[in-house]
Amino acid sequence: KSTIQALAFCILLALTACSGCGNQTSGGASGQDSTQANEQQMTEALITQRINDIYKDVYDTKRNEFKQLQTLDGIDKFDPVDFDAKYMSAAYNSLQEKAIKIGEDRNEPIIDADHWILGQDWTDPSMKVTSVRDITSTTATAHVLIHKQAGGQPSDEPLTLSLVWERGNWFIDNMKDGNENDSTAFDEKGWLENYVSDNAEY
Repeated sequence: KSTIQALAFCILLALTACSGCGNQTSGGASGQDSTQANEQQMTEALITQRINDIYKDVYDTKRNEFKQLQTLDGIDKFDPVDFDAKYMSAAYNSLQEKAIKIGEDRNEPIIDADHWILGQDWTDPSMKVTSVRDITSTTATAHVLIHKQAGGQPSDEPLTLSLVWERGNWFIDNMKDGNENDSTAFDEKGWLENYVSDNAEY
């Protein structure tokens, strides 16, 4: 009788231990999911900060450049910063360089607006990141709003940024002017690719 009781006790211990293992496995998976979520949030925050830093530098510098151009002496010394070289991806800059060269050969300008301010004239704009998604180790998509005072009327224009990780930081690889899923949205890099392809003879 004591042997049967001892056996039953051993089985009970084994079942209890097995149940505990299951709880540990579940807890481990939950902890892993939590870690991944935290890492995702941290990456999203870093990308948001990177975009904020980029646009702050662009707008602060352009604001000073605009003031400089209000004087003749300032015009003579004007030396604009190349923000595309500074903050756009290597692939984008290579593509844009090819398109500009073709445009020069064809005697037609291919850039008639500043994509940093979504226009031609300085209107002291501001930028707000509204979301960052589709994050991988090397790519991400961000949605921003560019606030402008065009014609004295305030407006918020949506812009979709494709980002890539290179050279130890996040760089903008493409800009889509408008809502991402809007058929009328202007795909800047796509347009450059088509322009270069359509004029391959140059």
